[in-house]
Amino acid sequence: SNKNLKYIVCLGGSSTVAGKNNSNTYPAYLENAIRNSNDNFRVINAGVAGTTTINYREILSRLPTSIDVQYVIIHNAINDIVWYLMPKWIDEQNQLQKLLLKSNFINYYFGDLFTPSDELIRKSLRNSILSNIKTLAIELEKKDIQVFITSFIYPNLEDANKNDAQRLNLNLRYQWNSSNPDYISSHISLNKYCQIIDYYNQEIQNVFAESKTTFLPLNKSIKLRLDEFKDICHLEQSGIKKKGVMTADLFLDSLSNHRN
Repeated sequence: SNKNLKYIVCLGGSSTVAGKNNSNTYPAYLENAIRNSNDNFRVINAGVAGTTTINYREILSRLPTSIDVQYVIIHNAINDIVWYLMPKWIDEQNQLQKLLLKSNFINYYFGDLFTPSDELIRKSLRNSILSNIKTLAIELEKKDIQVFITSFIYPNLEDANKNDAQRLNLNLRYQWNSSNPDYISSHISLNKYCQIIDYYNQEIQNVFAESKTTFLPLNKSIKLRLDEFKDICHLEQSGIKKKGVMTADLFLDSLSNHRN
């Protein structure tokens, strides 16, 4: 084996695994793009569909010990938010709120009023996902593994055409939330979902500001059309490629800034 090889592990959920086959995933495009400028890098796709941040340590422990990992890139948010935080927010509602949300009309048109305050949303993001990642990052950094966390990609609704926006709105309300029958979190609209992800992206920067962990502003840097979103977080093949190439650009920029 080549002693000069540097291994990057990509952690995440199904949006890390997504692609027609292994060579069409974002970590594969990431590796190709990085190797165009430095052939010593190899990327391992450690994405697991449906996984949440609490499982990352175990996923990393399953990697062969012969691989000397030097970098970890994390791209994930939605699984923790939809499977863990949203049900928790519903649990914390009072009986009247729960009752009102049983009305499809209220649920659909006024549902966003039933989400926690902005400050509470930010706090729950810090205390769950970001706290899990921070604990892991500190452990990895003790082993000289550098951690990168990307902002999570979400649809830009500013110049959205009505059909695409409605397609994604229905996807969020009915497909993402139908797998958990106890919690029909469909009261959260696409606009609100995008705002929550935006808060998450901002909080990454707040939480890791004074740390060794590097923030990669993927969402702000990448230009995706709404029709490149298969659903609220999975991309069509062209989008997956853009994501891999942009992540490579940001990663390499960050490395060269560290050296200077």
